[in-house]
Amino acid sequence: MHFIRHRAAYGRKGAILIMVMAVFLLLSLMSIGLLSAGGMAGIETSHAVTRMQAYWAAEAGVQQAVALGQFRRIPYEYYDRPSGSWGNYLWGSNVLSGTTACGRYSVDVLNDPSWTNPVHALKKYIVTSHGVSLAGDKQTITLSAAIMSFASYLHATNLEKGSDGTLIYFMQGDILNGPVYVNDQLNIDGGSPNPSFLQLASSAASSVNYINGATSNVFQGGLALNVLPLDIAGTFTSDHVRDVQIEAQRNGGLVLTNGNYQFVFNQNGQFTYQTGTISGSPPAISLSGPIITNNLTAWTNGMPIYVQNSAFVRGTVNGKATLAAGNSIYIATNLVYQSATNPPPPWTGANGFNVTNVNDTLGLIASNQIMVTSRIATEIHAALMVTSGDMGFNAYYNNTSIGNPYLKIFGGITEYRRGIVKKGNNGFQKNYQFDNRFLTEAPPFFPYSLYVFTTWGQSTK
Repeated sequence: MHFIRHRAAYGRKGAILIMVMAVFLLLSLMSIGLLSAGGMAGIETSHAVTRMQAYWAAEAGVQQAVALGQFRRIPYEYYDRPSGSWGNYLWGSNVLSGTTACGRYSVDVLNDPSWTNPVHALKKYIVTSHGVSLAGDKQTITLSAAIMSFASYLHATNLEKGSDGTLIYFMQGDILNGPVYVNDQLNIDGGSPNPSFLQLASSAASSVNYINGATSNVFQGGLALNVLPLDIAGTFTSDHVRDVQIEAQRNGGLVLTNGNYQFVFNQNGQFTYQTGTISGSPPAISLSGPIITNNLTAWTNGMPIYVQNSAFVRGTVNGKATLAAGNSIYIATNLVYQSATNPPPPWTGANGFNVTNVNDTLGLIASNQIMVTSRIATEIHAALMVTSGDMGFNAYYNNTSIGNPYLKIFGGITEYRRGIVKKGNNGFQKNYQFDNRFLTEAPPFFPYSLYVFTTWGQSTK
């Protein structure tokens, strides 16, 4: 019996041992499974990390292309750089390349194939950055880039105040049906009716100065604050007036380095110019030199004209031109496009101004001021720009007998310091219409303002 009990106890111990071994085997299999799953998860995590590394490498390339574009603010194919492995222009395939802690990148900057703009007008590009991680994963980031011109704004300024520090306000009844872009704070005066901004208004300031009950409701087309400032003076890019001089010299345009001149544009596509002496208040020109005739319509892409001193401009423009003056530009009578009509005030498209028929363009750029010396209703078709000084675009208003005629502008105004066309009861009533063509083109050789980057895309190619 003792022997039987011993064998029974031994049998039970053996069964327990088998059960322990089975449990151990099961736990081992489970551990192996968990280790395998953990390994798969680790591999997937590793792939995610390397994909992210490739993305950040591609992002580094994009950011370099954006920074270089905004630094010079000229078309990529005009971007001069020191000779080296990338060549002299920031345009083409693999024009930028580099390495980061995450991997490496190469950048292509090519013309947007959907963009068919003429030479010397605005440019559009596709910027593609290819990123490769340290482990070989690939990511691609694509941007659409468009460079705008200073003609792209109905109203653009560096300073929204007079030289004495007095703030200049948008007043009741003002209607701005075009893009507004200022480096200064926008000053809005209320009243009835409030001023109205029908397209996007942008300011490099962080807030808007409202008085007399004005609110953000005036910005019907939207408001953007803390934007990148415009380089109206050309302080870190180039001298915009001198750029036109260079283009005139390079492209066989007209360069006048002595004296003041009067320019008269004619409907047949010709224009005349003549030297003279400027004097009086308001300023007037006394002509003395010979009359010289030139043909504007012979210039397919437009004619650059540079005057070292000052110019009086009037007439009917048939063709494309940009005139830059080292001092001032004066407008004494109408300056209009041959392809445009002349509707009565209030000046709106509904009154007969058919923009689709307009194919002439004019740019006027002055270092010191552009002054309207007329004392009667005056119409100007042009993109106007003043790069420095305290006068900006202004009108000779110091005479109460002038009344308040309309100053009608079809185009846009960019000025370093905002000028005055009406002070108190003296001067012109404004009736400004933005030339929407300047959102996609510009007068020939007109200065570029900044890049706009849109349409972001990502892929694993």
